[in-house]
This record gives sequence, C-alpha cells and structure tokens, in this order.
Amino acid sequence: MLAPPKPIIDCTTSLKDGWNSQNAQRRSGQWTPAGHITGKWKAPDWAIKSITKSSTVPTSKSCKKSLLPKLDSLVSNFMIEVHMQHIPEKPSPFKSLQAVKCPIYAKLNTLRMAHHAVQQLLPKGDCEDWEVVELARKYYNYWRPKETKVILLAESHAFTTKDRAFEGPGLDESILQDYKGPRGFLSLVYSLGYGENEALKGLVVDKSNKGTPQFWTLFAACSRGVEHVAATNNTKTKCASPFAADLLKGGGLPVEERLKAKLEVLEDLKRRGIWLLDASIFGWFISQPQTYTRSSVSNEVHRKPKSRPPLELKAPSLVLSWELFTKHLVRHVADEGNLKLLIPIGMEVEAALTRNRLEEAVKGKSKARVTDTFPAPNGEYAA
Repeated sequence: MLAPPKPIIDCTTSLKDGWNSQNAQRRSGQWTPAGHITGKWKAPDWAIKSITKSSTVPTSKSCKKSLLPKLDSLVSNFMIEVHMQHIPEKPSPFKSLQAVKCPIYAKLNTLRMAHHAVQQLLPKGDCEDWEVVELARKYYNYWRPKETKVILLAESHAFTTKDRAFEGPGLDESILQDYKGPRGFLSLVYSLGYGENEALKGLVVDKSNKGTPQFWTLFAACSRGVEHVAATNNTKTKCASPFAADLLKGGGLPVEERLKAKLEVLEDLKRRGIWLLDASIFGWFISQPQTYTRSSVSNEVHRKPKSRPPLELKAPSLVLSWELFTKHLVRHVADEGNLKLLIPIGMEVEAALTRNRLEEAVKGKSKARVTDTFPAPNGEYAA
C-alpha cells in the first residue's frame, strides 16, 4: 500500500500558515494526516448500531510518582470532611494513578470539597473559581432528566473566568423567552450563548466564543437519528451532517431559529432520559495562544500541547474529580433504578478513569452497563 502523500508545505511559511495549509488540503481531500484513515471526524457506528469492541481500547494513564503522596493526602482529607461514622481502610500510600480511589460512596453533595481538593492539585489560577463551577452545576442540574436512562460521560467543558461568567454578556433575555434555565455565560454546550455571539446581550463580538458544533452534531444524532434531514437556508454547500444542519451556523438559519432548534433537541434529550455529564468538575481547556512544531519525520506541522494547566496534571485531576464527586453522582443516579447505559465519550476519559471505575459506579441497585467508548467529537473539547 502506498503511503499517503506528505502535505505540500512551503518551508518559508510560518508554522501557523503551514498548519492552515495542511487543513485546507485535508478538507479538499488532497492530504490525509499520517496515521489517520480519513482526515475528517465521522460519527461512530453506534449512532446506527452498537459499537463492537476493538483492540484500540485505551489502557490506564499514569502520573508522576511525586504526585501520588499529594493525591493520597487529598483523598484522606476528603474522607474526614464527609464525616462518615465508619471510614473504610484505603490502600496507603497509593502506588499508581490506577490505585487512587475513595473507598466510599457519599450520599451528600461533595462538589465543594472536590473543588477544594482540585484547587490544591493545580497551579494557582488554573482551576475555575467556585462560583463558575457552581454555575456549571446549575446547567447540568437543569438538563438532568427526571428519569435518567443514559449518561453521556464526557471529559470537561472549557475554562471560563468568573468575570466572563457573571460580568460579561450572557444570553439575551429577549431570545428564547420560554426558556427558564440559567443564562449566565459558560463555555459549556448546555449554555446556549456558547458559540452564539448574536445571542449575547448587546451583540458583543467575542472572538474566543467558538462553541462546540461537534457536540451539537452528537446531540442531534442521539435525538433524531442520522437519517433525519433538517431544514436549512443553505442551498449552496452540502452539509456534512444533514441531520444537524439547523443547529449549525453552516445551515444558514437566523440565530433565533437556530437556538430554537437547539432548545428543542435539548428538551427532547431530557424528555427521553439522556443526560450529558462531564467527568471533570471544572473546565480544563484554558484559551491561550497556540504554538506549533514541525515533525522531522513526516514534515507535518503539529499543534503543541498548551501549557495551562500542565498536561501531566490532566489525568490526575480527572481521577480526583471522579473519585471525590462525579462517581458519587453517577452512583446516586444509578440507584434511582432507571439508568440503562453509561457511555464514555472520548478515549481520554476511559484511559484516565479506567473501565473498572466506570463499571463500579453503576453497580448497586442498578442493572446499567458501561458501553464501549464513543470517540470524542472534538479533540480539544469534550463537552
């Protein structure tokens, strides 16, 4: 089999220009990235039928050994703070990230204690303020079904500052007047102003407000199925996901109609018992200048990992969020008796948390099962 052609990159251009040139060639079909079967994200088969297991299931991620005593201390302090009459013994000290575990399922809300622990793990300023985390929880709670049958477990929303959330423009009150949920701005798919500058008060142009169209495509697939064809005003270009065209700007609908369509999808998911939940209690992805590097092997330009928060703390912070809050919430939902499926979204989620953690959380009164992992719609954002 012939190797895919290398991207045509003028060595005199900047790395950013080279990255843009690569993507232009990928979109036109002139180039496929090294190691990829296709250059475009495609909805997995489970939108139509169940995914079959493959050898690509990720293994548990690790962390620096120097972090393990810190994680041990944070979990121990948490167990004391929840005021359990009987605290089971836990392995001490933790010998790996996979061994990091809170051996209880608390019945009270542990979000505040979990946030305090994650703040101590991350560098100052790299964890969202408590008020922002609390606002995110209001969004999750508003869209939580009365009878949750399916949990879509994503990785994290994007980092939002307290000033942006509460002092910046939120969703305009004149739009979607029947909507009774939160209107404060948050870089979360449940926040209808995210990615929709025209829907913000004063029509403020926020260049960083890019939204997450990939998750709207996922929501549309869950709500309508991929055979649905949505009405649009765009007759010039063919939409890659016709079933979600009315939710995306490429569909050409006015902002009011697009948001109304989004709201209808969210309401349908809620009515049917489908709930998106993030494993992380805080927004991991911080907006910051992107840097690039060129591969000496393939000559391709790659985006370098962003420096905040430090990448080596990503898996530990996901595990800590899960063990101190998210798993307790999942167990509570499972114990209600309606949960059928827990669907991990993105290989990073399963690699950090491990399938054993996920399967343990849905045990108890529930007969729910954990499905195979659904590929993340967007490599930079999970919810």
